[in-house]
Parts: sequence; C-alpha cells; structure tokens
Amino acid sequence: MSGETTKDTADKKKEKTCFECAEEAAALLNCVTDKKYNEMRCLPLLKKLRACVENKVSALFYVPQKSFDV
Repeated sequence: MSGETTKDTADKKKEKTCFECAEEAAALLNCVTDKKYNEMRCLPLLKKLRACVENKVSALFYVPQKSFDV
C-alpha cells in the first residue's frame, strides 16, 4: 500500500498541469544565461518551448468545427 490518498493524486495532477512547459522554459533560460551563450545552440530550445506552448493553448481553446453540408 502506497499510502497515497485520492487527494494526493489529484494534487499531483493539478501540479503537473500548472507547469506544462516548465522543463522547456528552464532549458531555454539556462541556455541564454550560460556564460558561453550561443544563439544557434539555444534556437532549438526556443522552438521546442514555442511548440509546447502552442500545443497547450490550442488544447485549451479547441473548438470543434461543425460541418455545414449544403
């Protein structure tokens, strides 16, 4: 028995959803603040963060399109 309650599980799920792109953001921040900053090395990290954010936003505001057959 793990001792984890339903509330603990719900709290962990809530915490996970609050920081959806945190790993990508941290990686980019670490890259741009590095003493050996190299824009070309950081660019893929920026693209990865942008893709993560776009995916999360589109999931939040997804509106199914209705087909209007004439």
